Amino acid sequence: MMTASLNVIKYLLFLFNVLFVITGIVLLAIGATIKAVYMGYHVFLDDRYFSAPNLLIAVGLIILLVSFLGCCGAVKENHCMIVSYIALLILIFILELSAGIAGYVCRDAAKDVLTQKLGESMLNYGKNDTVVTALWDLMQRTFECCGVNDPQDWITLAKMSQNTTVPQSCCGPASGFEPFTCSAESNPPRFKDGCTTKFGEFVRDKAVVIGGAGITIALIQLVGILMACRLASAMRRAVSELTPM
Repeated sequence: MMTASLNVIKYLLFLFNVLFVITGIVLLAIGATIKAVYMGYHVFLDDRYFSAPNLLIAVGLIILLVSFLGCCGAVKENHCMIVSYIALLILIFILELSAGIAGYVCRDAAKDVLTQKLGESMLNYGKNDTVVTALWDLMQRTFECCGVNDPQDWITLAKMSQNTTVPQSCCGPASGFEPFTCSAESNPPRFKDGCTTKFGEFVRDKAVVIGGAGITIALIQLVGILMACRLASAMRRAVSELTPM
């Protein structure tokens, strides 16, 4: 009877590890996807926006390794390995909460960070920094925005250089085959919203995904940790009762 009970415990621990592997893969996928998206606009973001997805990727990899330890501990009925496994899961739980909190902190700081970064980078638009120019055009066309707060930012910058043109990406694609010039007067910008607002919504949405994923999976794993503790205790009792005195 005790052997059957021990076998049930081993199978349950194995199922827990399958769940943890799935959550690890989910965290890896979310972290890698959002990091790739952020890399496309790395000029406008600071390091904190890459720390949260990097942490999710690291946690996902750690979960895959720790799950292997849990499987070995269950198969070998090694209580010490199971305890080590639970301790590592607790560490993972703390890291996941940290990633979730970091995601929400990045969401709240998005407006201030973007206002500063966009304001600094637009000074290099159209100059030797082709990366900044290309990213500004990509962002303005993709999110249908213009300038940091509104098109007036470009108009003010153009007047400082005694010019009336603004980025063509503020006016959208040309309607025909003839080239056109986006200017403050003859062909005013079509996109009226600033990129701090439109691009900021995009960044905040991704930060919410990171925060929600980290905290949700951490809570799911907390349940698993508590159950694994009970199973480890039951395994220890079962093994001790099977061991001859």
